[in-house]
Amino acid sequence: MRKIAYILVSLLAAATSVSARTTDCREALKLYDKGMLGHSKMFFERMYGASAMESDPAGYAVLCDVRMYVPGYVNSMETFITSFPYSVLIPQIRFQHALNLFDAQDYDSALQQFASLKENLLYRSQRTELIFKRAYCNLENGDISQAQKGFSEVESKKMSDFTAPSRYALGYIEYNLKHFDSAEKWFRKASYDHRFREMSEYFIIECRFQQKDYDYVIIDLPPSLSLLTVNGMIASDYLLLPVQTEFYALEGVAQLLESMKLVMKQANPNLRLLGVVATMYDKRTSLSSQVYNEIKKYRERTIIYDIQSLFHKRDHTRSGLEAL
Repeated sequence: MRKIAYILVSLLAAATSVSARTTDCREALKLYDKGMLGHSKMFFERMYGASAMESDPAGYAVLCDVRMYVPGYVNSMETFITSFPYSVLIPQIRFQHALNLFDAQDYDSALQQFASLKENLLYRSQRTELIFKRAYCNLENGDISQAQKGFSEVESKKMSDFTAPSRYALGYIEYNLKHFDSAEKWFRKASYDHRFREMSEYFIIECRFQQKDYDYVIIDLPPSLSLLTVNGMIASDYLLLPVQTEFYALEGVAQLLESMKLVMKQANPNLRLLGVVATMYDKRTSLSSQVYNEIKKYRERTIIYDIQSLFHKRDHTRSGLEAL
């Protein structure tokens, strides 16, 4: 009887222990899923301390360290992989480690980790991220063909947070390969996502420009003789000069025309002065009239624009504006 009683007590103690461990495991997993990694790790370490033969508690404890980026976690990770080489948690640990390397812009090391992972060993929600970030690492490392293959695979899958980035990346690759027509199509697709709208619209214009899909291109230059102004004149065929009807503006015109001559002599012999437009002209003041008459001296060298004729001679006297 004593032996039977001892066995019953032992079984009851074992059942109680299993029940307590099951409760701890559920609580630990619940905390883990909520992102409370520090508290979750405490439960897993306690469970592993009670039974060092179980790999899951140890694996989750290491996984918490990896996700929290605890200093020295790499040593703990390698020790666990060596001790439990067949643990089902190894793909998760390696994947989270690869994400850390990716965020640190260590794309070469991240790619090695991503390449060692099999998609079917990850959660479904992680597979698209794996393909995208592996492709991005290939792009950063200069492997354009593999990058295109990866981004195309992501783009062909169900819509996700990585669809628009893949479309943008495909457009960027095609743009750098000078396939502007294809690049424009990818950028248009990427522009539907607000995160990439501004940059995509910029590259759409660039693609159209590279394909010469325009009648005129107007470059707005600063009112100074800066490097931007000089570069603008080098890139242009014509110069259209707005001039404020004030005395000091005439000095600026003279200096600008001298700079224009230098640009024509040294960099862009095809540059021409298309016209002069007088701005802020008020016929009620003598200064505006004097400056206006000085500007007319450029008539022999330029086309003179008359805003009143451009607007079908509508009455602009109320605004006080007139232009050459």
